Amino acid sequence: MTERSDQASPLSPEEQEFERGWDQLMNQSARLSTRGKRVIADHSGHLIPLDRPDVVVNAMRDIVSEVRARSTGLSPH
Repeated sequence: MTERSDQASPLSPEEQEFERGWDQLMNQSARLSTRGKRVIADHSGHLIPLDRPDVVVNAMRDIVSEVRARSTGLSPH
């Protein structure tokens, strides 16, 4: 990863190393649950509900679909 979509300049080697480590930690965190999933909200800052409400809504819809499918024994997709 040499450049993020929300940055104007390429990342330094140190920043690239940090980004790789951060990605690994976030992926490991998602795998802590059998139903964990990492969702990346491109073109967003820390206020994802304000910057990308569509990402939040879609994630919530996925959760609701999965819960409904489990209660009926059907596949969510």
